[in-house]
Amino acid sequence: MKEFDENFNPTEESEELTAEAEQPVSLEEELESIKDMFQTELDNAMYGEADDSEADIAEYYNDSDEADGENEPEEEYTVPEEDLCECCGEKERDKSLGDDYPYCNDCRELMKKYPLGFKGIATLIAVLVLIVVSVLYVFPQNLTVLSTSLTADEYISQGKLYSGLYTYYSALSSIDKENPPKKFVARCAKAFAGLNDYIDASYLAETYLTEADLRLPAYKELNTYKFKSESLQAVENAIYEPLSKTDRSEEDIDDIIAILDSLAEQEDAEYDPFYIDYYKYVVMHTLGADLTEQFDKLAEIDEKYGDTEWIHYYDLCNAAALLGHIDTAEIYFNKIIKINAEDGSAYAYYANAYRYSETPDADKMLEIVNKGLEAQGNYSYATSDLYRTQALAYLLKGDTDKALESAGTMYSAISASNYSVSNLFESLYTYALCALAADDTEAYKNVTELLKYNKYEVPDEVIKAAKSETGIVNLITDPEGVLS
Repeated sequence: MKEFDENFNPTEESEELTAEAEQPVSLEEELESIKDMFQTELDNAMYGEADDSEADIAEYYNDSDEADGENEPEEEYTVPEEDLCECCGEKERDKSLGDDYPYCNDCRELMKKYPLGFKGIATLIAVLVLIVVSVLYVFPQNLTVLSTSLTADEYISQGKLYSGLYTYYSALSSIDKENPPKKFVARCAKAFAGLNDYIDASYLAETYLTEADLRLPAYKELNTYKFKSESLQAVENAIYEPLSKTDRSEEDIDDIIAILDSLAEQEDAEYDPFYIDYYKYVVMHTLGADLTEQFDKLAEIDEKYGDTEWIHYYDLCNAAALLGHIDTAEIYFNKIIKINAEDGSAYAYYANAYRYSETPDADKMLEIVNKGLEAQGNYSYATSDLYRTQALAYLLKGDTDKALESAGTMYSAISASNYSVSNLFESLYTYALCALAADDTEAYKNVTELLKYNKYEVPDEVIKAAKSETGIVNLITDPEGVLS
C-alpha cells in the first residue's frame, strides 16, 4: 500500500501519469513492433492469400491421413541457430545473397516495403539537426583551434617563440573559456615553458585542466612545469630578504649561498636542483663577484645542465662579452637565437662583446643592433637594451647627435614600460651621458629631475667623463663601470 502523503495532489499525480503515458517508446519496443509487423505480413503472405481450392485439398489430405493412419509424419527439419534470420528469428537466412547475409527472403521483401519506421525517421532528423548545429557552432571554433595550432607550431618550428606563444594565447583568450580544448591549453602552456616561463605555464595547466587530466600520459609534462614553478618561487623567496638589504656586499655571498644549499638538503621538500645552482650565480652577480668567477660558475652550470636548460645561455653570452671574449659570446648568442630567433636581448649582449674587446668596434656593434631590431619585429622586450647599445656605439664614434636620438628612443621605451627594466639605472645614466655630450640641457634636466624625485643623482664619473671624448670612451668600455 502506498504511504500516506499529506502533500498528495491528485491533479499532480494525474499529470505525472499522463506524462508517463506520453513518454516515447524505447528502441527495443520499436524494434519489437517492427518485428511483429514483419511477422503479420509473413502470415498474410503465407496463409491469408491462399484460395479455397487449396484449403479444401489441404483439409482432404489431413482427414485422409487421420483416417487411414498410413502416412507417418516425417522428421521435422530444424534450422541451426546461427542460420536463423536476425529479424524474424524463425526462418533460415537467404544465403543466396551471400554466406553472411543476415535476413531471410521474406524479411528482405518486407524491408523493401517498410524501409523506415517513425522512430527511424525521427532519429534521422535528429542526426541532421546535430550536424547542422555542429557546422554552425562547433565547427568554426574547432577550425579556429586547428588553424591556430598549425600557425603557432609553424612559428615555433622556425624558432619564433614569441610569435608562437602569442598566436596560441590570443586564440585561447577568444574561444570558450569555460571549456577550451585541453590539448590546445597544453600546447599554449608548453609555449610559455619554451620561454622559461614556468609560472605562467603552470598557471594555465592548473586553471583549465583537472587533477585527473594531469595524471594522463598526454599531459605528464605539465606536472614538470608545476615542479619548476614551485622550485623557482621557493628559491627566490629564500634569498629575497638578504639580497634586499641596503648594507649587502660581496662578503655576504657565501652566507646567502648557504641558504640555497639548505634548501637542497631539506627532507620534507624537493626542489629543482638547476634553480638552486643557477641562483648561486645570481647571488654572485648581484653582489659583484669577480667577472671571471661569475663566468666560471656559469660554465660549471652549463656543463651540468646544458642539455636540458638554456636560460643561463643569456648570462654566459653577457659574461663572455664583459670579459671581451668575442668568440665565446658568439657561441652562446648562436645557441640563443637558434632556440628563439626573435630574442633581441641576445643581440644586445653579443654587440657588447665588441664594446669590451681589446679594440672596441662601434661599427660592428651597430650592425648587430640593427639585426636585433629587425629580428625582434613587433616584440619590444629588448628595445631599450638595443637602443642603449646603439647610443653607446654612436658615442664611441663621436656622433653625439645620433647618440642622443637613440638614447631618446631608449628613454621612451623605458617610460612606456613604467620603468620596469632590469638595468634601469645604467639606462638613465646612459641618457644623462648622451645629453651632456650633446649639450642638450633640457634632456639632461629631465633625467636628473627624475632621479632626484626618487632620491638618486647622476654619478660624478658620468659627469666627468662627458667632458672629453677619451673620458666617454673609457667609461663606455669599463666592464665594471656604472654603465656596464
